[in-house]
Order: sequence, then structure tokens, then C-alpha cells
Amino acid sequence: MADKEVERFEDFLEDSFKKNVSRELRLSGKEVEYILSKYPKAIITGLSNGESSDGKHWYIVKF
Repeated sequence: MADKEVERFEDFLEDSFKKNVSRELRLSGKEVEYILSKYPKAIITGLSNGESSDGKHWYIVKF
């Protein structure tokens, strides 16, 4: 991901997890890889089987 994308994604994650340690998020493969590399203890579980038109899937993300 480009620097701007990473910054926006970090802001998104911070906003998403302010009050919860577990959320359902729609993520791309690159976003999943980024979370796992930055937060190796994160647990990401896929929820959807089919890929949407934008290539994203639904996941439960726990920190």
C-alpha cells in the first residue's frame, strides 16, 4: 500500500477499534496482510465465501 493509503487505513483501524476489541470489517487481501504484519497477534477470521466486485471480503478482526 502507498503511504497515503497506509495512513488512511491506520486512521480507519483506530476509529474502528476505539471501543471494541472485535469488529466485522470488509477488507482487501492487502489490508489483511497489512494488519497481520503490523499486529501479529491479531486474529482475522473470514466470514464470506464469495469475492465482491471490489475484491473485498468480510472478516471478524480481533486485537
